[in-house]
Amino acid sequence: MLTGTTPFRAENEYLIFEKIRAAAVPYPEDMMPDARDFISKLLIANPDERLGADRNFAAIKSHPFLAGVDVDDIYNQPAPQEIA
Repeated sequence: MLTGTTPFRAENEYLIFEKIRAAAVPYPEDMMPDARDFISKLLIANPDERLGADRNFAAIKSHPFLAGVDVDDIYNQPAPQEIA
């Protein structure tokens, strides 16, 4: 959603599946470092090591990528106009 494209692209579904299994996420060079870190930590295969493991939502809410976002009232927040 941040980049406006799908994260995994390939010539066929099998190759897409293999990219997903390998966690080969192609991050754009201009992606914000905090966004890259946030996504990477959410995609860790081992659920015990993933950001928010053991229902630790505070770890997710306090990630720098979400700085300035009222996560507890997210449903009432306006959508950002542009991601810088």
